[in-house]
Amino acid sequence: MLLRSMSPSVIAVDEIGSNDDIEAIEKISNSGIKIICTIHAYNIEDIKQKNNLKNILDKKIFERYIVLNRKNGICNVDKIYNEDLINIYSEGC
Repeated sequence: MLLRSMSPSVIAVDEIGSNDDIEAIEKISNSGIKIICTIHAYNIEDIKQKNNLKNILDKKIFERYIVLNRKNGICNVDKIYNEDLINIYSEGC
């Protein structure tokens, strides 16, 4: 109901991972709404191993995957992948 009444262009969510989260993201993406979310994982390979998240990767729901690290105690962009999971940026390039 919220999607229909508010008509957002972007929805941001934190720490997805449950099957309910994945189902909601699939519904949102089918509505043409852009999604920004976080997933706790060590790297892109870790996400590929999580069965419920694999579906999101296979459907190419997201245009970019940004991997962060905490070098020197601050949050840094480590890598950026495109929807095909091709690394398009690595720290230090």
